[in-house]
Amino acid sequence: MKKLNVSVLRSFFLSVRKRLKSAAILVLSGLARQRRATLTHVTFVGITGSAGKTTTKELVSNILSQFGPCCKTTQSYNTIVAVDSLLLRHVRKTHRYCVAEIGAFGPHTMDRSVDVFRPDVAVLTVIGRDHYRAYGKMELLAAEKEKLIKALPSHGIAVLNIDDPLVKAIGERCNRRILWMGKSEGAELRLLEVSSRWPEPLSLTVAYRDSVWKIKTQLHGTHQATSVLASLGVALALGLPPDAVLEAMRRMPPL
Repeated sequence: MKKLNVSVLRSFFLSVRKRLKSAAILVLSGLARQRRATLTHVTFVGITGSAGKTTTKELVSNILSQFGPCCKTTQSYNTIVAVDSLLLRHVRKTHRYCVAEIGAFGPHTMDRSVDVFRPDVAVLTVIGRDHYRAYGKMELLAAEKEKLIKALPSHGIAVLNIDDPLVKAIGERCNRRILWMGKSEGAELRLLEVSSRWPEPLSLTVAYRDSVWKIKTQLHGTHQATSVLASLGVALALGLPPDAVLEAMRRMPPL
């Protein structure tokens, strides 16, 4: 009987703790939403996808910091708590840019993050099978990621990977400005060549409109090309000078 009572009490307190935690997050999200509404001078860049989010976030924030004060989510934290913390504890009125990695872990898990963060620029790297079991269908997983794109305002810009069929389908439904990046025909920022052979680091040749650039990085692995393209796409979408952007990418140390 005593063991049963202890078990019941434990379950009760765990349930109460869970409810209190959920209530606290709701309160913090409300405060973060209010805070976001006052930061109209800051450009918010949201990044999601099944792979490359953290590298893209680090590249983007490194580039943008060359043109004005920039804050970002730390490490690979990408939950609503990370977004709330970013807005309530780190963004200042002196910042010009704010970059957040936004993750999806199951149905509706991006809802509050997207509602609170409200990106001006949204990046979708790739849609893979991470958390597939939580959704059951790739289409449902893609729909979750699409919420970041749908949250863009009328002046917003989406930077999308044209090589991923699910991402491409999202772009075809999008009524905002899109900067397509990738290897496939139709990419505004097109990957022409990529090389990464140890000890030489990752280098890319890309075409953008009438220009062709050779990008040298300190990263390793051709799988990081998508993150490099995405970060360059954000900079170009914001109208930043390409020469300075490429130099910032060259100087960034590997994560």
